[in-house]
Amino acid sequence: MPNIRRSMIHKGAVTVDDIAATPFMEAFLTAVDPPDAQDMLLLIPGTDVQPYDADLTALAALGDGLPVRSGGTWAANSLGDLAVSGGAMQATQARGLRESGGATLTMAAIAASELLQRVGTTVAGLPVSATGTSLIGAASASAARTTLGVVIGTDVCSETDPRLTDSRAPTGAAGGDLGGTYPSPTVTQARGLLETTGPTTLAMGAVADKELLRRSGSTVIGMAASATPTAGIVPIADSSGTLDGWISPAIKGTRTNVTFLYVLPQAGTSASLVGSGSGLTVAGVLTPSQSEDNYFCTQFGDAAAANSRWYTVTGFRTNQGTITLNYNFRLGSDTTAGGQFFFAGLSNTLTLTSANPATGTVDMGMVRFDNSTANFKLSTRNNVTTTDTDTGVAVTPSYYYMVEMIFTATSCSARIGRGVSASAAATDFLTASTTTTTSTLPRSTQDLTTVMSLVRSVAATTRCFKFNYFRLTILPSWVT
Repeated sequence: MPNIRRSMIHKGAVTVDDIAATPFMEAFLTAVDPPDAQDMLLLIPGTDVQPYDADLTALAALGDGLPVRSGGTWAANSLGDLAVSGGAMQATQARGLRESGGATLTMAAIAASELLQRVGTTVAGLPVSATGTSLIGAASASAARTTLGVVIGTDVCSETDPRLTDSRAPTGAAGGDLGGTYPSPTVTQARGLLETTGPTTLAMGAVADKELLRRSGSTVIGMAASATPTAGIVPIADSSGTLDGWISPAIKGTRTNVTFLYVLPQAGTSASLVGSGSGLTVAGVLTPSQSEDNYFCTQFGDAAAANSRWYTVTGFRTNQGTITLNYNFRLGSDTTAGGQFFFAGLSNTLTLTSANPATGTVDMGMVRFDNSTANFKLSTRNNVTTTDTDTGVAVTPSYYYMVEMIFTATSCSARIGRGVSASAAATDFLTASTTTTTSTLPRSTQDLTTVMSLVRSVAATTRCFKFNYFRLTILPSWVT
């Protein structure tokens, strides 16, 4: 191992000696270039040591503050509301607050003991009164009540006060719309009424002596009577709300006018009337009795008379209300031979000798057929034009029929049931469809007669209808 000569100067004296070189020093002294020497000393820039940097030199030269680089130059800015204490950064004051939703609130001046209160985007001080300060600092609920000047049992009711669970009836004189004394006052007047549906509160208007009550809009007012009421009778009023009079207690509520007919078979030439209503006129009745075992009837259509019919000696108008006719009958065994014209319904003429009666002034609404039609027709005429509407109900010899016709001033309809027996016809009637027309209706100003008619160009007992039952009902138009 080579030696290294060392020279030392101490107080002017020079001492020279030799020291042995270590393997590391020998290698270091024989390094080929600086990088090898840096590697041996673990001083490689960027790996073992920080290379020289102008920014670091500038930072090292800065004083206290936050370093800020601007335009390549470093400077120390004041910490402002921040300070370093114990190696940690702290905020010395908060100049504003930020809501969780994002709005920034500005802090205004706040005096000692004030509460914080937001006003717009500013947080300002809210002065607290001496009472408020005392409440905030109260050590107990009792101390807080003392501050408020509240005494339980004197100023407020205790939660254990027995009056809260011991109900007591009110006492003293009643007032307002009530009279008498509690606990049992009386109602001295009703200032309004309340509908059960709606609801609408109805005000009470003036009501004179003996007047009835009538609603007008949202007010209940008096309705004068033109006749003096007596016990047990019913008032009748016109559309203007004035009482026109009083009717007998025997006629109360809705009443319908009814003509109800059974024609009794007789051994002579006439038929008898059973029921109530108008008189009956007949022609072409076959005698003696033709009633069937299970079908009480009279046959219209003998071997001689061309006109076989019955009609009631009355007049009805469609403007009276709703007129309903019900017929039960059976057709003869021959409905196609010769000239046959069958009609049942309302008409102002009895001359029904063709499919389109045009003799004189004819208004009618009829169920009809003739020997050329396969189905019954609903036939209406207004004195000028006849309209036939097919009912779709077949005309079948020897079949039983149940018919209902309904007349109003604006329509005429027919429903017909048919079958091989009277009970089959009644069953079919229950599900039968209704045929309705509004064309060429009989004029509502004409007196119409109820009629069933079969006109035959050649009389025969097989060309007939067997009449069982008829009813006419009128429901007046004023009934709602």
